[in-house]
Amino acid sequence: MKYCLLLYSFICSFGAYAQITEFAFTRSFTYKLVCQEDSTNSLGKKEIFFNLFTNEKESLFQSIKALRSDSIDYVNRAETSKTFSESGLAVNTVFKFNFKIVKFEDDIIVYDEPIGRNVDGSILLYQYRESKSAFSNWVLTADTLRIGPYLCQKATINFGGRNWVAYFTPEIALSDGPYKFSGLPGLILKVHDEHNFWSFELIEIKNLLLEKPITINFQARYQVAKSSKEEMYKARKRYQGNFLMHLKSAGYKVDENIEKVYNEKLKADNNWIELLE
Repeated sequence: MKYCLLLYSFICSFGAYAQITEFAFTRSFTYKLVCQEDSTNSLGKKEIFFNLFTNEKESLFQSIKALRSDSIDYVNRAETSKTFSESGLAVNTVFKFNFKIVKFEDDIIVYDEPIGRNVDGSILLYQYRESKSAFSNWVLTADTLRIGPYLCQKATINFGGRNWVAYFTPEIALSDGPYKFSGLPGLILKVHDEHNFWSFELIEIKNLLLEKPITINFQARYQVAKSSKEEMYKARKRYQGNFLMHLKSAGYKVDENIEKVYNEKLKADNNWIELLE
């Protein structure tokens, strides 16, 4: 039996309607990400867990938290106050781990949120495509490392403005891995950048024998726009830089303490997984 997963794939800009595409995934690989989003604070690392679902033709990579929340309808809470410190609304930089990465034979489709959830509960979702040719220039070395029962070989690559080190095993014949990484003659069990700011490591493998489908549900609250990676990153930076100004112009009262806290968070948000200008 195969594990069926339903993915709503949008085929028009600003999601007027969606087409349902069914993928039957046979294996699941769980990865732990340890990341340092502030390059100046080595004590501020966080852990996030992801699933890589695979079959012979496609794969899907997304956080376990996002997978669980996709089936939950958003309930827009009525706020009686428009002062953020009084209403209890958190003022944060954009949460950057709600992406969905679908890999095909030749290319990658990414769904990502440039600005997160709007105050009204709606979510702008950018869809962009990347070629797998970005992972055609791996440099294989003679170095090996045993990870659990698997003998892994070391490979290096420059991607997204960073130098990455990966350990893959030919014992699992899948040219895939966490995040967007692929293109090696075996599954990537561990990959990290040269400074260990971002590190993915495999922690669990499952053969999927369940019949119950998981629905990745881009519901009505999503507005989907076709974009590029560069446009998505620029939109996110622009939004974060102008966030407080937009709140004030919309009539929200942002006190000095909230403004100070947000600016500190913005300053600390300096080490994204891909370093694009």
